[in-house]
Amino acid sequence: MLKETRIQILLLLKVNSQLRLLLKTRKKKERQLDKEVYIQPSIMLILKIFKFKSHKGRRILLQNKIRKFRM
Repeated sequence: MLKETRIQILLLLKVNSQLRLLLKTRKKKERQLDKEVYIQPSIMLILKIFKFKSHKGRRILLQNKIRKFRM
């Protein structure tokens, strides 16, 4: 019983460390994406006004902008 719980705890710690590593690489890629994508200063002002500081907000705005150019 004690050995089984020890093994389970070790497995959970291993999974936890892997998840942290994935999260770290994901954040790094998001930062890199933000640097690569140039957003005009006027659009950045709009983003600040509407508090779209999150990556998700920027991506949605960029996707909408790209759609307008394709039409």
